[in-house]
Amino acid sequence: MWAWGALDLGAFCGKMHEIPGRLRWRDRRRQSGIGGDSALPPLTLAPSRSAACLCAFLALAGCKQRRVDAGSSLSGELPARPPAGLLPASPAPAVAGTPPAGALLADIAAMPAGPLPAGPLPAGPPSAGSRPAGPPPAASGPAAEAAVAAVAASAASAASVPVREPVNLSELDRGNGYWECMLPDPGMGHYAPMRQVPLGWVFIPKKGGHTGDMGFDVLVHFHGFQAVRKSIVGLPTGVVLAGFELGTSSGAYADKVSPLLFESIRASITTALRAQTKDDRAHIRHLALTAWSAGYAAVNRILRGGDQGIDAVVLLDGLHTGYLNPTPEEPQPLDVASLEPILAFAERAAAGEKIFFFTHSEVGTNTYASTTKTANLLLSRLKLAPTPGPPTKDPYGLTSFVQQKGLYVRGYGGANEAAHCDQVRFMRDAVHEVLEPAWGTPPATD
Repeated sequence: MWAWGALDLGAFCGKMHEIPGRLRWRDRRRQSGIGGDSALPPLTLAPSRSAACLCAFLALAGCKQRRVDAGSSLSGELPARPPAGLLPASPAPAVAGTPPAGALLADIAAMPAGPLPAGPLPAGPPSAGSRPAGPPPAASGPAAEAAVAAVAASAASAASVPVREPVNLSELDRGNGYWECMLPDPGMGHYAPMRQVPLGWVFIPKKGGHTGDMGFDVLVHFHGFQAVRKSIVGLPTGVVLAGFELGTSSGAYADKVSPLLFESIRASITTALRAQTKDDRAHIRHLALTAWSAGYAAVNRILRGGDQGIDAVVLLDGLHTGYLNPTPEEPQPLDVASLEPILAFAERAAAGEKIFFFTHSEVGTNTYASTTKTANLLLSRLKLAPTPGPPTKDPYGLTSFVQQKGLYVRGYGGANEAAHCDQVRFMRDAVHEVLEPAWGTPPATD
């Protein structure tokens, strides 16, 4: 429905002031983005007295109407905050090689959004803001391999360590309901209003972000889409972001996504680009498959059909597999075969043919392998040893990192739900430090 009708200023401001702060917190949690808009019942925004008065004044002065979900209300109790510890695992997974639907992935997936970076963009390989001179590299072939190698060489010569500043929330922020898994929404930045496509949404820069022949660089993201949008919207980035929420467990993504569906997704993104730009030349120039948490299963499923036309993969604390014949006393070897598509792509990245960016926390799991274990599996397969991270007081700070040509693997501290949510923020590192410099992504313009 549409808010802002004929309002009595005094009554409106009074009613807005009476709405409990906990309900305001609940609405912000709904808007956080992790788990999709269906994670919490819809609620209208409840501002403070001063904000309500200001909005009413602007409404009467002729400002644009604010759209509110139809059927929303302010009734109901605030859902309990997720527990600090890990939740018990469910029985063995229904799909071979994937975690059980009721285990940690499913429970954490419905949590509010992870923290976004505070302060300046953290340093890391390659240097933030650096971009290769000259024309953008080709999407594939020797030119693309040379571009990836150039990025790796630049990072190696800088000898910099990927670090970030801890997130510091003020008492006022915490009083307003914000915590490590839910920070304020920075807005839309230079992106146009989202365009809906089958099964998802597409965010396209209002202006710029494309080459002279209308080529766009695109991220196709699975799981926690709105949280990822918040993490990169403040960057001077020209990438297009397409997001898809298909469930709360890795099994849901593995069941629903296929190489054939991915081709349909690509076609729908191209249609959206042409509609936004009103130019039939608009096309996808580079494409990265990205995912947080359970969304990795969609990436793995797509790669089973081959990696042609896929230039990069970004996984944020999401890469799991089952155990082969596990027992309570001793877990057996990991089900490596189920991860073969992703592992093979990572090998190509280490050889300079693709880009693979993988971050993991220290969150433990019981009946399936954690991201720490799968990271160790990957590095062992590639015969690479991680470098320890620098000393830090940040509980979610860098603990280890590896870079080999187009391969980036970074480990971070923290073994609770906040640490898992915190991983979303590293999408901006992947975009600004790695993908855009390698691709020569044209910036968005105001």
